[in-house]
Amino acid sequence: MDDKINEIFKSALDGHEMPYDANAWKAFERKLEVKKIPKNSNLWKWLTGTAALVAIIGSSLYFNSFKQAKSEEKNTPESLSNNKKTEIIAPEVKATQVKEQQANKEIKNKSLLSLLQEELPVIAAVISNLNEEGPLKSNPVNNELEVNAIESNNDLADQQVFYPEIEINCVNEEQWMENKNSFNLLLQTPTGEEIVLVANQKTLITAKAKGTYKVGWYFDPQNFNVYKSKFINDVPTLDVLTEELNYDNGLPTLPVKFRTNEEEVVTQYDNRSITSNSNEQNIYLFEKGDIQIRFTTSNTHSCKTTVVKEISVNENYNLLAVNAFDPYSSDNRKNSFMPFALTKRTSPFVLVIIDPADGGVVFQSNDASNSWDGYDKRSGKMVTQNKAFIWKVSLQIPEKKEKSDYKGTIIRL
Repeated sequence: MDDKINEIFKSALDGHEMPYDANAWKAFERKLEVKKIPKNSNLWKWLTGTAALVAIIGSSLYFNSFKQAKSEEKNTPESLSNNKKTEIIAPEVKATQVKEQQANKEIKNKSLLSLLQEELPVIAAVISNLNEEGPLKSNPVNNELEVNAIESNNDLADQQVFYPEIEINCVNEEQWMENKNSFNLLLQTPTGEEIVLVANQKTLITAKAKGTYKVGWYFDPQNFNVYKSKFINDVPTLDVLTEELNYDNGLPTLPVKFRTNEEEVVTQYDNRSITSNSNEQNIYLFEKGDIQIRFTTSNTHSCKTTVVKEISVNENYNLLAVNAFDPYSSDNRKNSFMPFALTKRTSPFVLVIIDPADGGVVFQSNDASNSWDGYDKRSGKMVTQNKAFIWKVSLQIPEKKEKSDYKGTIIRL
């Protein structure tokens, strides 16, 4: 059987000379146009190995037939010599034989070319089927992932990719990150979380931990291609402890204590801003109501931490003045009038008592120890009982954001 196959190849390739035809070569290329196979896939390697094997077998057959032909040529003169016969060929006969040999070669060349042209559609169909389905079924899942990953990467490589900038600088900051591409991207966080940046959409990103954030996509299931990255800094620590509102120093004072590693804390409330370099601070709340106080500190990376406290103040500050007194009481705290805050504060002041009937000044003092005992300085007599008088205080050095003038009414019991 092998001898017959060798004889067939020998007769077909004997004296074969393939003429070059540019049009035939282009036609050959068109018939071989099939879907490209990724060079790094197992299918490509299989086809390459198969083609190499076919080439080796064909070459082996050709050279074997060529050697046999040479051997026969060498043996022919020897056999003639042994028989001691010499054949003399006339020139006319020799010319005729040469023409016949050339004709036979042309017929063989045309037959081989015709055979190749007839088989080209079959070869192209086989390669196309192999490319689409693949003969290797040992690991279809991995093969499919590999081909899909390569095709996806080739698609991305063939188009311009827009990678969004990471604008976040500190932990707890937020950013609407826009993916302008027609395919999804991924954002990797330092904790290992992967956030999908949906194609042609904006995604709200919150930095929950310090570290490097990366934007990219998977080249294959094991390799993540990073195209944008940024280190997000941590925020400073800040703990705030507030105590009860008190008037120990004559002012409505809210004691505050800080615990932080930073040098400064900025306190903001009622359009006021106070910077403290200490771990303790007194806040003065003069107005009644619910007040929101913001405490903020920052580090060298411009990262900030803010703590908010809600404080309720039950009454407006009015120098802690009472509204009545009894000149004849044995209790020194009740037998004269002086706003209590003035006895604690250090600001210079002027206190006046005014008769609402005529607007005259009944009493005046700038010394907290000199309180009004109920006598009208104009007449030297005790004022009328249960009559309301107007008092007014002007502070020369009020606290920041504090008003300088206070007033109210006082009744002599």
